[in-house]
Formats: sequence, structure tokens, C-alpha cells
Amino acid sequence: MIVEGWSDTEFANAVAVALDDPTSVPRLLFAIRAEMLIGNQSAAEARARLSGLLIGQELIATRPYWDRENVTLIGAPKLCELYLQAFDQIGIAGRAMDFEAMTVAGLLDAYQIQKETHHV
Repeated sequence: MIVEGWSDTEFANAVAVALDDPTSVPRLLFAIRAEMLIGNQSAAEARARLSGLLIGQELIATRPYWDRENVTLIGAPKLCELYLQAFDQIGIAGRAMDFEAMTVAGLLDAYQIQKETHHV
């Protein structure tokens, strides 16, 4: 489905291709531009396909870190949602945490530790 400049179908297909045949990704990345030039692909489809290929490629390269694990992502909500869709597609449980909230929490913890160590 193509919604608001995005195609979930193209994204899911691209993730699957990248995971199944990672050596095809460079060729497929070039094909995205070529298909846009000849009018066989919309910008929404191209954007989703590009994201799916790159995320799929990243997942295949980092498989030892997420395989058979529950994954926690910290980042921009929209980007985390894409990774969660990819994880869901391959049967990996995941959750996302907002990077701004995590940054503030980390800074507050660091401040508290620093404050405690200087009062000793």
C-alpha cells in the first residue's frame, strides 16, 4: 500500500530481498534511480525500497547482535518504526524508546553521579 509518500509493500519486499540475497543490494540500489528515470517507479516506492534495502543490509550485517534476541531501539520514532517493521517481518521481538527522553535520562543520571562523587 502507498500512503503519504511511502509504500509498505515495497519496504517489506526490499527488506526480504536484502536479507535473502545481500549481494544483490548494490545492483538494486542503482536500479532504483534507473527505474525512476524511466518512470517505472514512484518517489514513494523508491523511498520505501531504498530504506528497505539499506535496513535489510544492515540487519544481515549485524545478525549476531539481534538473532534470537529481544531488541531495544533508541532513536527517532519514525526511523525506529521502520526497524520494528523489519524485525516483525523476520520474527524478532523489539521495542523502541525515544532518543530525546533517553538522552535527558542519561544526562540526569550522569549529573547525579558527578554530584555524588564530588560530595564524598
